[in-house]
Amino acid sequence: MIKFNFFKALAGDSILISTDNTNILIDGGFGITYEEQIKPKLNRIKNGLDLVVLTHIDEDHICGLIEMIKNDRKNTAKIKKLWFNSIKSIKVRKNKNISVSYGQGITFDDLVKEHNLLNNEVFLTNKENPKKYIINNEIELKLLSPYESDLRILEEKEPKNQNPTECGKYKASQVSSKFGNDKRPPNKSSIAFILKYNKREFLFLADANIDIINRSLKNLGYSEDNKLKIEFVKLSHHGSLENINKDFLKIINTNKFIILTDGKNKRNAHPSKEIFPLIIEHQGKDKDIEFIFNYEGIKNRKLQEAKENNIDLSRCAFKVLAYNTLEI
Repeated sequence: MIKFNFFKALAGDSILISTDNTNILIDGGFGITYEEQIKPKLNRIKNGLDLVVLTHIDEDHICGLIEMIKNDRKNTAKIKKLWFNSIKSIKVRKNKNISVSYGQGITFDDLVKEHNLLNNEVFLTNKENPKKYIINNEIELKLLSPYESDLRILEEKEPKNQNPTECGKYKASQVSSKFGNDKRPPNKSSIAFILKYNKREFLFLADANIDIINRSLKNLGYSEDNKLKIEFVKLSHHGSLENINKDFLKIINTNKFIILTDGKNKRNAHPSKEIFPLIIEHQGKDKDIEFIFNYEGIKNRKLQEAKENNIDLSRCAFKVLAYNTLEI
């Protein structure tokens, strides 16, 4: 059995994946996410965190992990391996045209080095030989993003401010506007992967650019005639319409779509109402579709929004899992 805990991370991401032998933590949400959601769970883990993955440096993914490493020595000591594309090692730069959580990334970089958690590996995929990692001889992670070129997009002119930056509790994202149009460098640098366990596969997209994901899946041989069969997909960027498109939906085969956000931020539209008819249209009339949320409130609001926009949900179920946990 494999268990997925989708923590309530406000508008952010944090997921704990557990089997009897393995524990993997993906992202940490905001600082408050760690204190209220993640820490109580980690306190009960005795055999350690086999892997912690920071997918990218946006503060709704990084700040909870900063809180952990900075203020919780007991659980930090449980980390056996950390995946993080170090800002300093890839020479991330910031200018007025690029919006990245650069300061938080510097803070995290300094913390993981202080605690001897950071190795020199850069976690990338490539066309010729997509990287695979085996965790405890039972879980395989196959990288789909980023490519080296996507990390290099972050390399700009010398930053005006190289100082570490503390995390805030919450920060808004921008409103989405067009399907598959997310070009923001931090999102394009997201670590995204296919997780395989006991012959079943799951897709974790962080905030990845959907064109990068499509490119990687096609490089692996997936197509409209040879779809990737997955138990679920954790949709990119909290269900933003900028991080999904028809090409992606044509090459995956699943009826479960995970959407992680509280939806309370008025400056963004996550999840975008447009994604629901798009997904319904491309999943076939013979299949019921489950949209799975980690907040009851956003589920109810999106149901009402679908009704007001005459979106046919007759083949759909909107669900919030008990204790935000899915066991397979």
